[in-house]
Amino acid sequence: MVCAGIGRSGNLPVELRARLNRYRPPALANRASRRSPASRFSFARPRIRRILPACRSGGDVNKTFCLVAVALAAAPAVTCAADDSFRLTVFGKNHDTPRVLLENTSTDAATIVDLQIALGDTSYDFDRTWAQSGAAHVKPTLLDPDHRNGLRRAQTLHYTFTGLGPGKHAGFTSELDRGAANNRVDYRHVLFDLGLANTDANALISVGFSDGKTLAGRIPDFTLTRADRYTFSLAEQLSPTTPAGSAGDSDVPPPAPQPPTPTDSTPSVPEPTCLSSMVLAGTLALRRRR
Repeated sequence: MVCAGIGRSGNLPVELRARLNRYRPPALANRASRRSPASRFSFARPRIRRILPACRSGGDVNKTFCLVAVALAAAPAVTCAADDSFRLTVFGKNHDTPRVLLENTSTDAATIVDLQIALGDTSYDFDRTWAQSGAAHVKPTLLDPDHRNGLRRAQTLHYTFTGLGPGKHAGFTSELDRGAANNRVDYRHVLFDLGLANTDANALISVGFSDGKTLAGRIPDFTLTRADRYTFSLAEQLSPTTPAGSAGDSDVPPPAPQPPTPTDSTPSVPEPTCLSSMVLAGTLALRRRR
């Protein structure tokens, strides 16, 4: 969530902008629209001068609106906290070859550039992947294992991506084997323990973003659901050791937090809210002008 440039009336809500333009000279509006974002701030003072007389003559409600409008009009650019987050869903009728869907749910502009799924039980491995897909302009590249059956196996599946920005997705189908041999296994007892509550041997998911941040955590355990879809998600504010996992229509509470692992990232400290920052900045700007 980025609030840069909030001091410009063009970024205000439609209703607030319409009321604010009643007190703004048309000549200034036309001139400001042709100016660069940096120079538009110079038009805040005459606009404020036209708003203040109406504020003094109005009632309490009008004065409250005017105070907010003045603060927004005078506020310089404010950047709010942004979050990196992702959602990973595993599903498929053939439990030996699950379908994996990775979604970028970030609220900033960071793209997902790296995905690693490390198996906790070393008696299993990934054999191959195929049927890669993605949103427009998303390109997945497999690093480990490969696309051929039985040629090269790996205990960590590794993908890189380009173009996997917020709101976009990528997917693939993967095959799991046991003992370095072609056989049938159930991913619900490999990536996690279906119906149990012990995540020690569950797969570790690590997702890297273009801003240099990495979110990592173990997939929680799930109970069987009719949908047979299992979702694991992490956000920057959440501790990676307390994953937000869900499984279709399951009503079982999530498992207890596990001790942190060396690959866990440190959650960020939330910044002040956008509105508080804008009002404070606008008030300070007004005091400097008096």
